[in-house]
Amino acid sequence: MFSYSAEDQKLARELSGNIENIREEIVSTIGYDPPGKIEILLAGPERIAAEESTLENWIPPWSSAVAIPEKRLVILKTRGQRAGLPFEPEKILTHELVHMVLGPATGHHPIPPWLNEGLAMFLAREWKFQHTFILFKASISGPLPRLSELDRDFSGTEDEVRLAYGLSFSFISFLLESFGKDRLREWIGRIGNGQDWEEAFSESFPKNFFQAENEWRKKLKLRYAWAPFIFSGTGIWFLLTLLFILGYLAKRRRAEQTLNRWRQEEGYYFPEEEDDDPIDPTVH
Repeated sequence: MFSYSAEDQKLARELSGNIENIREEIVSTIGYDPPGKIEILLAGPERIAAEESTLENWIPPWSSAVAIPEKRLVILKTRGQRAGLPFEPEKILTHELVHMVLGPATGHHPIPPWLNEGLAMFLAREWKFQHTFILFKASISGPLPRLSELDRDFSGTEDEVRLAYGLSFSFISFLLESFGKDRLREWIGRIGNGQDWEEAFSESFPKNFFQAENEWRKKLKLRYAWAPFIFSGTGIWFLLTLLFILGYLAKRRRAEQTLNRWRQEEGYYFPEEEDDDPIDPTVH
């Protein structure tokens, strides 16, 4: 159910046209369809000003959106300051709706932040080049943090928060690609029935959490194993040498192509060398 002002009518119509597809994908991935309705408030600056005392307590000035499960409410800021982020309303809404569904699906029992945020990012398709660069940068700076260390990073510095989101997305992607949605749904269902999330993980996936995390970290290490070499002194000289050789070969090829074209156009200037009297081979 959408609530909006006249200025956001067009946006509300666009979002409502695809809301059922969004809901179906979230429900099919998580394995839980929450009863009742969720209110989606499209809040422009005029709406925030009118309800300043209420909305400012719910949605920070720098935020794009917020999910409030206990009120069954999602607030999406449609205009105004959004921390310099691009406005992608469908992705933002999907992200917040995942939080709205995952909470009751797990019975509001404790779950690691990387599950909450990683799954929201995955279903909202929020992975971008900047996240790849963040993981790349972290991989050449030292060992990547373990998932258990990310809890504090979601409220850390900007770089720590971005890395925490990137690693969370990467691990959830690994789980889904390696084991499929059925295992993920089983895991969430077991948590919802009151089982500890780590114990539930071991009973839902072929590997326990520690084994799965180590396998994922190995894959990340292989993916970015070339990074330290590229940015070392040896790597930079190797790249410069390779670029020089490629440039030389490209220049030589262009010169040969030009010469061949001239031969075709004005062959008498560049006669092919031929022997008038070939010499018989000498037999020893």
